[in-house]
Amino acid sequence: MKATSIAFVLIAASGISSAKNYQGVIEDIIKSDSRNQGVEVTLESKRNDLWFCVKSLEDFVGPMDVFRVFLQSAGRLKEESFDSVKLCYENAEKFSLPGSQYSMMGKQLETQNVMYTIRTFPEKLSSPNGTPAFEKHRGGVLYEMKWQMRDFQSMNEQWYLADVIVAREAKKEAMRPKVFAPDEEVF
Repeated sequence: MKATSIAFVLIAASGISSAKNYQGVIEDIIKSDSRNQGVEVTLESKRNDLWFCVKSLEDFVGPMDVFRVFLQSAGRLKEESFDSVKLCYENAEKFSLPGSQYSMMGKQLETQNVMYTIRTFPEKLSSPNGTPAFEKHRGGVLYEMKWQMRDFQSMNEQWYLADVIVAREAKKEAMRPKVFAPDEEVF
């Protein structure tokens, strides 16, 4: 009984110590490139998965800004090894990318055509239940590009844009006056 308790404590402690917080890395990425201003994300490992969570975005931030921060994080962490990278909004997992793909994107960041990376990114993702999130399109170049860019837009909407829009609308609604002056006072 004592041996199993000690073993359990040691396993639990090793799991806790293996969690790393990469928040300093992401803060440095945002500070070092003025185009990244207005993007708020958290970056941390849980077990051997990296969690890239969008927290909030300023009104002037677009999907390419968020993806730039994501790619720059891959570049900084290219030598790290993760089982998967979870794309999340407010800690809710939306997609999963194999860790090997993340590492490869980081290693190829300086040499790979960014448009190719953007176009082919959604087809590498899986849903939280493990099924492929987007299909791999086949056909002529223009046909593929059309559907891949639609998938990229859809991925961003599902990942965080829809939630950001809902949060912004709720904030506007909360600021809307609830009580109005009587007509006699206005006219």
